[in-house]
Amino acid sequence: MLDKQTTSICVALTGVFFLAGLVAGCLVAGRIQPEALVTLSDYLESSLTRMTQGGTGVMGHALFTAFLMPTLVFILGYTIPGVAGIPLVMAARGFLLSYAINLFYRVFGSSGLIIALGALIPQSLLSLPCLFLLASQGMMCSLSLLSSFRGKGRRLPPNGRTVWRRVLICAAVLTASALLEAFVSPRLLSAILPLTTG
Repeated sequence: MLDKQTTSICVALTGVFFLAGLVAGCLVAGRIQPEALVTLSDYLESSLTRMTQGGTGVMGHALFTAFLMPTLVFILGYTIPGVAGIPLVMAARGFLLSYAINLFYRVFGSSGLIIALGALIPQSLLSLPCLFLLASQGMMCSLSLLSSFRGKGRRLPPNGRTVWRRVLICAAVLTASALLEAFVSPRLLSAILPLTTG
């Protein structure tokens, strides 16, 4: 078993890299040239139209996006490269979320923040805690493998009931997140868009 200090470091690392991704997303979105925003405006408007449709037709895509990064950090957790890979996945998740929100703001102004609230936040409130939990657990598993590989004791990755209980709970929550994206967010967006576009 890893000590509490190592556990705290794993949790902190996932958070730090996620925050770094958030900052990077803000900076990159802020550097988009005005002429490029015109093209992005058409793209975002068509995307919003598709997002308001929702229903069973988009459920497959919603499940894919909900499970992609949590599954990736879970798999990386059982590899030594996961020590570096998991923080990078967390940074990428923070970047994509921040970039999307800031892009809505750059294109639609203050109304874009309200649109992003309906389009991205409901499912993120469920999926992000699962990602952090699985990423922290994965970091601990990777460090256990690395410690064993370097000959510093026999530290096999955690593989008990607690680990798999967390995985099953996260799977249920991520499925709920996908259901939100497919059935709740479209209705929320449909209610928000007329208010923001006048």
